Amino acid sequence: LFFVMNSFLKEVIEQIYYEKKSFNSLVFVLHSKRAGVFLKKHIAEYIDKPIFSPKIYSIEELITEISGLESAPKLDLLLTLYETFQPHLDKKENSFESFITWGSILLNDFNEIDRNLVNAESLFTYLTANQRLKSWGVELKDTPLLSKNLKFWNGLYPVYLNFKDELKKKGVGYSGLLYSQALKNVNEYILKNTTNNFYFLGFNALNKIEEEVFNEFINHANSEIWWDLDPYFLKDDIHEAGYFIRHYLKKWPQSKTLSTTHSYFLKEKSISITGVPKSISQAKFSGNIIKSLTQKKGEQNIALVLSDEALLPSILNSLPENIDKINITMGLPLNKTSLYEFFDSLFDLHIKKSKTGWFYKDVIKVLSNPYCVGLLGEQNDTVKSELISSIKEKNILFIGEEFITQNSALLTGPLQPIFQSDLSSPKDFLRQCISLSLALKEQLRDSSSDKIHQLYAFFQLFNQLESILASKSYIKSLKTFKYLFGELVRLEKIDFKGEPLGGLQIMGVLESRNLDFENVILTSVNEGILPSGKNQNSFIPFDIRIEFDLPTYKEKDAIYAYHFYRLIQRPSNVHIIYNTEPDVLLGNEKSRFISQLLSDESIKSNVTHQIAAPKIQLSKTTPREIIKTTSLLARLDDLSAQGFSPSSLSVYIKDPFTFYKRYILNIKDVDEVEESIAHNTFGTIIHDTLEELYTPLIGQNLTAINLNPLKNKVAQIARRHFEEFFFSKDLETGPNLIAFHVVEKYLTSFIEYDISRCQTNEIRLLGLEKALKIQISDSSFRSPVFLKGKLDRIELCNGALHILDYKTGTTKPSDVELIEIDKVLTNESKVKAFQLLCYALMVSKDTDHKSIMAGIAPLKNINSGILHFAKKESARGPKNHTIDQRLLEDFEKCLSALVNEIINPDIPFKEKT
Repeated sequence: LFFVMNSFLKEVIEQIYYEKKSFNSLVFVLHSKRAGVFLKKHIAEYIDKPIFSPKIYSIEELITEISGLESAPKLDLLLTLYETFQPHLDKKENSFESFITWGSILLNDFNEIDRNLVNAESLFTYLTANQRLKSWGVELKDTPLLSKNLKFWNGLYPVYLNFKDELKKKGVGYSGLLYSQALKNVNEYILKNTTNNFYFLGFNALNKIEEEVFNEFINHANSEIWWDLDPYFLKDDIHEAGYFIRHYLKKWPQSKTLSTTHSYFLKEKSISITGVPKSISQAKFSGNIIKSLTQKKGEQNIALVLSDEALLPSILNSLPENIDKINITMGLPLNKTSLYEFFDSLFDLHIKKSKTGWFYKDVIKVLSNPYCVGLLGEQNDTVKSELISSIKEKNILFIGEEFITQNSALLTGPLQPIFQSDLSSPKDFLRQCISLSLALKEQLRDSSSDKIHQLYAFFQLFNQLESILASKSYIKSLKTFKYLFGELVRLEKIDFKGEPLGGLQIMGVLESRNLDFENVILTSVNEGILPSGKNQNSFIPFDIRIEFDLPTYKEKDAIYAYHFYRLIQRPSNVHIIYNTEPDVLLGNEKSRFISQLLSDESIKSNVTHQIAAPKIQLSKTTPREIIKTTSLLARLDDLSAQGFSPSSLSVYIKDPFTFYKRYILNIKDVDEVEESIAHNTFGTIIHDTLEELYTPLIGQNLTAINLNPLKNKVAQIARRHFEEFFFSKDLETGPNLIAFHVVEKYLTSFIEYDISRCQTNEIRLLGLEKALKIQISDSSFRSPVFLKGKLDRIELCNGALHILDYKTGTTKPSDVELIEIDKVLTNESKVKAFQLLCYALMVSKDTDHKSIMAGIAPLKNINSGILHFAKKESARGPKNHTIDQRLLEDFEKCLSALVNEIINPDIPFKEKT
């Protein structure tokens, strides 16, 4: 250690005891209960005989005692505020669901108005006038919208008064009301406690009422205020950390406002600033620091302070194994637990339910939740898996009750009411949540204690909600009820068991007030987090806040500056960590406090700055390859006899390893429900529809007379083929409806293109979706090898044989043009040309025609014409669209070489990189 640190609370105790010689009749007031625990610890360490503990209050406890009111839960306050506001709302807006979107903001504004002694009537009058000025236009008369808006603002002051009166009748209040009532009662309270000595320890930014209350204690009671800030910050007239305390030292007599005189900030210490990427890296880096500190003898006085408390789960998973004592002060919010996800998924299941049924994702999410799996039991797990598979295979977007009913195994246990009853009513839904909680209690009886604690917390929460629903008839919708549930879950926390006075202390920034540690690790020191930025969630604009002397982001920045510098002024080892990869949109670069430390010449020798990143070891990857075993060769012989398709050979050209997985191992893509139509499904529907439309015309010449009637059949036939993949109700709205109209457009355009072609050409339709299979001639094959395929369309155009392949994707002319024939085996961009030559080869063995033309019909842009295969002598040379026997012989040699490579025992299936 560089020096021996003495904590603020310990210094205060030593000096007060030195002066008073006793703790009798002393009352200590601190920021929080947690600080009071540490104060008791220091008192116990200092005395040598048993005594009665002095009174120790948090400031909230003292204010509550003086006010004579009880602090009401936030949810109760919101409900009362809504009931007070109802007469001032229009009928359309007179819903709790509408109110909850802005009620919390208004409650916070009421709180700030009272805590800062603002003239509420003047403020609300000012706000109303401000709104009228904003709405000024050419016409001086009020519009209905403006009148409604002004009615809202005019009603704020009466609501404010009525709300306070209603709360006082109940003997409760919000924080600001308690403070304003405490100011009225403070003199009476002081007169009742004239024998006590009051000590206010470690305060910084006081609201206006706290200033007045403290002022009354200083002037009329035996009291002192002890500030906790290094002289270095107090003497600097522009340093943010001392902004408030410098003001108070000028306002109150120095005999009553004291501060510890020791200067720690400039003493030799280690301040290490490290930038690491993202949250997980911060957690891992913090864990390494803790491991290093705890391995040193005596280095147990460690505080891990989280500027962003969302980092807690990652931190807990990154702590070293040698940590034997730990205390987490912030608790685990219920909305971060796995059980919350279960109940939240039940809410979504029924809130999102439409007339057509439950959305498939919501059903799968509920059924896949671990708690649901436990409620179903092992005997029904198979049925559940089959149900999910059935949803995916049948591509069901919205699941009706009849579909669930057919799977009766789901309806035999505690989940029966969830899928069978109408739970749109909050009371019915809550009743089922309580029932599920009791069922889970039986299931978790032998489970870990943390799961039982979670379940007990939710059971208490449901009982609280039950009493609210019984008395509040305006909570009618399940969506509104979910908000209440979410609000309660967000506020409730499960406390961690730990050592409150020893071991590693994990806390938030505000919980570190009044506390000092030898080693401090501070995470997420970025702009927007520390300090929190300019965001002000309030109905009161910035300029009006200044006018009425309400705190703005400037005062908030000074508060954060105090917390930051107070936290690092005493420790001998400080580790400050920030995220080097902030949010691009929010711009959360490293905090200005870090820049201030790096530019402060007074402590330059104590500060180090570095950038760290996870050690990434790149392993040398070699392409995977599969040796052809006896069984694999036997499988290849089977494929050879069945016949290789042009598409399978195209896959081999692109990547032999993918060919091995898809055609040797038969590994298919995972079945997923198509919310919107997939590309392959889109193509299948078009192919099947064209086949049905054109089949009656096989053997006929195409004319405008026999083609025009097809356009009237497009919608009906296309819909029928759509319904092979989707339910008809899934085509009524959304992207599938758009896709259906796109298919209609493609098909109609193709028919119109055929009509235009047959006006200048004689076209005779010979076949559709014609299956072909030929043997590839090569004496080196150890067994017969076949090529098979299905032609989309074959026709005679002006006496020449034409092959057409339908494509719904994008195709360029260069995709079907070749200079050197063997490039089809090596160039992936030529797979479409390769497929056309395969079809031409199969047709040539099945017909007497000596020359063939093959092309792709680009349905996406059919008006650009058919893209015919072309052989060129050079890049800019003329195109020859005729596929003659010589070209086919050259291609067959290339095809034989490709098949030889596939079936060759000595050539493995090697992955392309």
